[in-house]
Amino acid sequence: MTEVFRDRLLGGVLLAVSIAWLAATKYSVPEGYSGSFFGPRAFPQALGIMLLALSLILLAQTFMKHAPHEDEEESLTTIQEEVWSSSVTFGFLVAYFVLLPILGFIVSTIVMIAGFLWFVLRKRSILLIGGMSLGFSIGLWLLMGRLLGVYLPTSMFGWGF
Repeated sequence: MTEVFRDRLLGGVLLAVSIAWLAATKYSVPEGYSGSFFGPRAFPQALGIMLLALSLILLAQTFMKHAPHEDEEESLTTIQEEVWSSSVTFGFLVAYFVLLPILGFIVSTIVMIAGFLWFVLRKRSILLIGGMSLGFSIGLWLLMGRLLGVYLPTSMFGWGF
């Protein structure tokens, strides 16, 4: 399977998922109350629109790539590497699910992002790991927990964040 074909397949699947997501949010999530533009449907719909746009960008980029010649070696990952990376990602998600009620949203998100960057992606820059894990965790907490008022799990130790 070539890289172009894989990207086209992924772009097509993501396009279908985004259309299904937008249809599901339209018919299952209520609109804003009292004529408000922002309501329960706004954030899921924005995610669906972003996924739709990114899948269209991915599909458009596949048509701009040149096809590799027959004599060029392609650096495709092996099936073993893909299975390993998928399994490790799934393991991190299960561990994150277990840690959420124990450590709370912010601490478990920081720990899991930092661990994933260090062990799986093999990033060794402390500045990168700290910036990504702290920035993503606190930014998402501010957006979801404070701005949108979504309940985020707190720690079993009574930490308020």
